[in-house]
Amino acid sequence: MQVYFPAPLEYQDFPKAEMNAVMEAMKNVLHSWAYLPSGSIGAPVEGPAPLQLERSVRLSGRALGYLNVRTNPELSKILAEYAQGEPVAVENQEDAFHEFVNIFCGHLMTYLWGKEGKGFDSFLPIPTTPADWPITSPAASCAFIVEDIPVEVRLWIKGDRH
Repeated sequence: MQVYFPAPLEYQDFPKAEMNAVMEAMKNVLHSWAYLPSGSIGAPVEGPAPLQLERSVRLSGRALGYLNVRTNPELSKILAEYAQGEPVAVENQEDAFHEFVNIFCGHLMTYLWGKEGKGFDSFLPIPTTPADWPITSPAASCAFIVEDIPVEVRLWIKGDRH
């Protein structure tokens, strides 16, 4: 397993509301959906890190947004087994990560915009790579450790539409 060395969050200049929303949503979804503990470990590594499993969600509605979640495939297996309480066939393991990102996105929008977050158009996680990311800096990004596996989250938000 590769060693993952994130940068401390205190050196990042992200809005507090966005960072808190990302951290609370991650903790809540991992705990309530997969019964897994997680710990924030700072900002994602520069590079980006060679994490092979990545899903992104384009948001539209009250604001335009782009959410990106990256990890290693091992987390899919763990998520599938913990969420379903039993071993899952290999071909269905990535579905657990897809579902996790979907649920995380819904919780994140609620943390950011409350009930108004429900006013967003439907969203579905899609497979992406770092080449698909917006060219601007994210509004928030942080890394987590789940069962010794790094998880990176990046969130770009463009404007608030009232």
